[in-house]
Amino acid sequence: MEKSSVLKKIFSKRAKDYSYAIGFFLISSFFILAVIRPNILSVFVAQQKIQQLEKLNGVFDKQINNVISIQSTIEQYRDDFFLLKEAVPQAPQVNKILSDLNNAIGNNHLAVDKINIGEVNLKDVGTGEKLKSVAIHSELTGKFEDLSHLISDLYDQRRLKVIKKMTVAKDEKEASDSSQLKIQLDVEGYYL
Repeated sequence: MEKSSVLKKIFSKRAKDYSYAIGFFLISSFFILAVIRPNILSVFVAQQKIQQLEKLNGVFDKQINNVISIQSTIEQYRDDFFLLKEAVPQAPQVNKILSDLNNAIGNNHLAVDKINIGEVNLKDVGTGEKLKSVAIHSELTGKFEDLSHLISDLYDQRRLKVIKKMTVAKDEKEASDSSQLKIQLDVEGYYL
C-alpha cells in the first residue's frame, strides 16, 4: 500500500472511531501500569506487613503475659525468698552442713564411725551462677528405723542436701532383728 492510501484509511471517519478507542486503551493501559499497579502492590505489601505485625504482636503479648505471670509469682513468694537463700547459700558453709548432719544423726540414735569431707574450692565462692556441691562421706552404725528417720530428717532441713549414695550392710555374725547395721552415706550439700 501507498503512503497516501494508508493515511486516508487512518483518518477516515470509520478509522477515527477506532482511533479514539485505541488511544483510550493506550492511555488507560499506561495509567494502569504506571499509577494504579504500584498502588495496588503497595496495598498488598502493606496488608502482608499488617498480618506479620499482628502475628508478632501476638507473640509479644504472650511473652508480656508470661513476664507478668512471673512477676506476680515472685511478688506472691517474696516473703519466702530467705528460704531459698538458706537452701542454697552463696558460700559452702561446710560447718552448717556438718551441724545439720550431726543433729540428724544424734536425734536418731545412730553412732558415727567416720566422717570425711570432700574438696571445697573457696576461691570460686560466689563467682558464678553454676551450682556447686560439697560432698560428705559418713560411716554410721544403727538400726534400720533410725536410718529411715535420719533420711526424713535430712530432707526436712532447710539446707538443700541430696543423698548420692547409701550402702546398708548387716553384720553377718549377728542374726537378730535388732542387730546394728553398717551404713555408708554420701551426702551432697549445694551452694552458689
